[in-house]
Amino acid sequence: MKNSRPSSPPKNVDPSDDEPLIPEEEEVEEKAAWETTLADLSMLLLTFFVLLYSMSTLDSRKFEQSFFSVRVALEEMGGKGSGVKVLENEGGVFVDEVRMLRELEQHQQQVFSDFNMYATQHGLAGIVGARLEAGKITLVLPEAVLFPKGQAELTPEGRRAVAGLRDFFIQVPDQRVLVVGHTDSTPLAPGSRFRDNWELSTLRAVAVLRTLMEMGISANRLSAMGLADSQPILPETDEASRARNRRVEFVLEKMIGGR
Repeated sequence: MKNSRPSSPPKNVDPSDDEPLIPEEEEVEEKAAWETTLADLSMLLLTFFVLLYSMSTLDSRKFEQSFFSVRVALEEMGGKGSGVKVLENEGGVFVDEVRMLRELEQHQQQVFSDFNMYATQHGLAGIVGARLEAGKITLVLPEAVLFPKGQAELTPEGRRAVAGLRDFFIQVPDQRVLVVGHTDSTPLAPGSRFRDNWELSTLRAVAVLRTLMEMGISANRLSAMGLADSQPILPETDEASRARNRRVEFVLEKMIGGR
């Protein structure tokens, strides 16, 4: 009977060879999947914050509270010798400017609404144009209402229109009034007593200013200037557009500090 001898393991065989090998391609795919997930998450976060920003409005009260909290935190860090320096009063000045600007815009919006109501009640709605831009209210009277063409003396109808505006200006004593004369680009007729459209527009503005002073508006609220045809409303393609450009504007701006 032959002795059975245990079979020995094959030579040059590494026991670790029994473990499954991960192909290199699968490792690359796992790494790519991880990077893709991170990129998607970053994009979602970016979209989220963009949406938050687009829907946000500046609340000056909350902004002031947030700024104050940050300032206190910085002061505490500076007190621990971290080298952080806090600039005094800068945050407060900025917040005050934001608040003042918002209050100014709200005030002028109310004045603008009051004028529209006034114009409707006093028959000026179809005569005086009005717009509000950057806290300034501009009232517009066409040349045909105020002056004969090429002249700088107010017509009786023009004086009545200015008197109607005077009554509103009395109701808003905190408004400074800049009277601005405008012409079209048509040269003055030969023999005109005015040198050019610059002189005509300026003298028209001054004539309106003096009329307002005669009607009781304080001189320290008034100023006048002429801009000739430098700021047209419409391109001058026909007589109707040129007529729109011949006008006098009253620019109302709130006086700061009562001056």
